[in-house]
Amino acid sequence: MKKFFFSLLFIGTLFTASNAQQSGKKLYPINCSTLKCLNENKNKDVSVQGVFRKYTPGHPGKGNTMFWDWEIVLSDNSTVPVKSTYDEINYSYFEGKKVLIKGTNFFGTIIKGEAEECVGFRIDPVEIAELKK
Repeated sequence: MKKFFFSLLFIGTLFTASNAQQSGKKLYPINCSTLKCLNENKNKDVSVQGVFRKYTPGHPGKGNTMFWDWEIVLSDNSTVPVKSTYDEINYSYFEGKKVLIKGTNFFGTIIKGEAEECVGFRIDPVEIAELKK
């Protein structure tokens, strides 16, 4: 009976690992494609699926400051900014493409100025891959 239990445990572990996304040696076991999923997994390492595009402000802001250049459109049509400070990624290559982003689902202060600050989500990527349609 113990052998059977350990066999099931081992098979379950294999199945779980095969569903997780991996970047290098790091696993990204949480796969999100909606804002609800990101909200449930604040400040965790995630894999995010969506369409990668240039940042499109919802309304004109004060001044001409752009705090990020890219965003991902999720399956529920929500958009989340994508930080573009990781030099190893050619961000413009992925513009308009369906992608899988592996990185941190940051939640907190994403913009902080002298007179205002903005709290919300931002994806800090370590890897972006194109998904074939």
